[in-house]
Amino acid sequence: MKTQNVEVFTIWTHLCSNNGFIATNHSFCNHTEDIELKKMIKDFTDCLKEENKHLERLLRGKGITLSPSLAVNSDVQLEDGEYRTDTVISAALSMNIATSLVTTSIALGKSTSEFPFLMYGHFHMKKAVLGAKLLQLSKDKRWLVITPTTPLNIC
Repeated sequence: MKTQNVEVFTIWTHLCSNNGFIATNHSFCNHTEDIELKKMIKDFTDCLKEENKHLERLLRGKGITLSPSLAVNSDVQLEDGEYRTDTVISAALSMNIATSLVTTSIALGKSTSEFPFLMYGHFHMKKAVLGAKLLQLSKDKRWLVITPTTPLNIC
């Protein structure tokens, strides 16, 4: 029984986290100018919403009250003096995808039955692909500057 409680709490927490990222993504989408970056934001949002459908179904099946979702204000505008560029939004989106990937990995590791394990494995792969696409976009747009490094001599 304890194991099931841990999984239910993990799913509920994951749902809360996704809701926060969805609200943040709406803000990012309102403030970016780059069309390809907007598509990446939309793809991540769609991924999270799809995950939420599965997570909500599992929680409802256990009779658990769903976590609250955050209000999304679709017509937010930048205040005077507020500064956001596509470079900053890309970096923040990358951090959010990575954080979401870690959250999914933790839930995957805590799974004690096949269905949640497979579900979280699917979520994990989708986010890994999104992260790779954003990395490539950031390099192509020169938002990510790779500095020269000296290789470590491990052996």
